[in-house]
Amino acid sequence: MVRGICLVKEDKIKVHIRIHDDLNKHKIENFWSDLTKIPLSRFYKTTFKRSESFGKRVNKLHYGIASIIVCDTELFYRIRGWIKGITNRVVY
Repeated sequence: MVRGICLVKEDKIKVHIRIHDDLNKHKIENFWSDLTKIPLSRFYKTTFKRSESFGKRVNKLHYGIASIIVCDTELFYRIRGWIKGITNRVVY
C-alpha cells in the first residue's frame, strides 16, 4: 500500500513521539497509532521530557508531539528537485 501524492510506501513511514514524563506512554502510542494507521512496530522509542513545572503546567499537550518520518532518499531528492524548479521559476 502507498500513501498520498508522493506514493510513499507504508514501510517507509515511521513515527517518533515526545511526551511529558507524567503521561501514559502506552495510551498515547495507541492514540497516535490509531490516528495515523501506522502500527506500533514502526514507532521509534518514545522520548520523555522531564517536567520542570512540577505538574503545574497549564497548556500541556496531553497526547504529546508526534513526528511523521519518511525514510526514502529517492523521494527526498525528488522533492528537492521540485523545490529547486519552483524557486528557479519564481526568482528568475
